[in-house]
Amino acid sequence: MNILNNLLDKNGCDLPEWCHFFADTGAFLVNKEKHGERLVAATSNPTRAFAAAFLATGFVIAKAKKTKKSKNTLNDHFKFLCSQEKNTKLIFKSSKRKKIGFFDGIDWIPELQQDAVRIRLNDKNKTTDVIPRERAFEISIAPDQNVNISSRQVGYQVNINESFVEYFLKSYTKEFIAKSNLDCVIIGRLNCITNEIEDKFFNIKGENNKFVRGKLQDILRTRRLLREGESYKTDIIPTSKSKAQFGSSEVPGLVVFDSALGFLRLKDYYQNSHWVVLLDRTELSHSEGLEQLNWEFMQNRSGDVIKTEFKDVPPGVELVIYREAFK
Repeated sequence: MNILNNLLDKNGCDLPEWCHFFADTGAFLVNKEKHGERLVAATSNPTRAFAAAFLATGFVIAKAKKTKKSKNTLNDHFKFLCSQEKNTKLIFKSSKRKKIGFFDGIDWIPELQQDAVRIRLNDKNKTTDVIPRERAFEISIAPDQNVNISSRQVGYQVNINESFVEYFLKSYTKEFIAKSNLDCVIIGRLNCITNEIEDKFFNIKGENNKFVRGKLQDILRTRRLLREGESYKTDIIPTSKSKAQFGSSEVPGLVVFDSALGFLRLKDYYQNSHWVVLLDRTELSHSEGLEQLNWEFMQNRSGDVIKTEFKDVPPGVELVIYREAFK
């Protein structure tokens, strides 16, 4: 499968097969999705390093490619924006800065011969921005419609590594970056996962053998690591999070439990998502997590174990994937 084909480490060397295996496992799950049933994948590993980060990356890329084939176009998104009630709060890009304004209707730009979305700012002059149809993916509905908008809003600089993302998603890149969707949540140690997706750099060999530098966060767009209002695709939930801290009703497509402890503590909160449970054999809770997984497998499995398409499983890694009905 090789969903991360040509991704190299920071020195331009090939990545270990370990990284490709987990990324391809994430992509494999997208291809095996079936209505009314969820997938449960469990691995027993000699170490947890980068497993969750690469698995989530493979899942997000494959999900985006699948969405590209089946979901809305630029024109559909423009029609969706135009159907909003007046004064709906919108997040949009203006002069490479993100701003928030109010939907103020539809306009026409004679020079471009295009209709456009008119957005009113909250300043004393009631300034408006007019965004043409061709830039519709630069506009999204503000997730918090109750947010206060400053009358002296300057926005914030948008730094998006489009060239890195574009290698994997081609023409779908702008839509991917513009729209929020909680494809995946990783449950684990916040500092470890953040370091792997935000602080480690990789390379892609582009045109004329020039390297394009990027990090997994460019693709994962983890909400916790972004500014408020920026579009996201994933999030990180600390293993220590308690039930009282669960505020969002958003259901992720996939939950990656990056430890037996996280699985044992938080599995009941994600009964309507696909699961991946990464068991680290050096973890104190490994045996307890494995016992719980065996119970889940015996009690809830629907049908046979799913056969994988991987030629080589990394040494020391055990993998099982099966289906069960959503609860």
